[in-house]
Amino acid sequence: MINDVTLDDVVNTLIFFLPSMVANAFPVLTRVFFKERHPIDFNKYFIDGGRVFGDGKTWEGFLLGILSSISVGI
Repeated sequence: MINDVTLDDVVNTLIFFLPSMVANAFPVLTRVFFKERHPIDFNKYFIDGGRVFGDGKTWEGFLLGILSSISVGI
């Protein structure tokens, strides 16, 4: 038997997942706030010749994701 899902259940689920959704979305804005970006892998290359984490992983995005999720979670 399927339980009835109420609006309260939906709202509580969104509140629970909101900090992680914000943390994934905010690092995209680092291009707007920061002109110079610092890669997490320090421009190191893997055995196959590609970057370890790629061009999109930066310290600025990491910190902005953490700070935004903390501010939403509080």
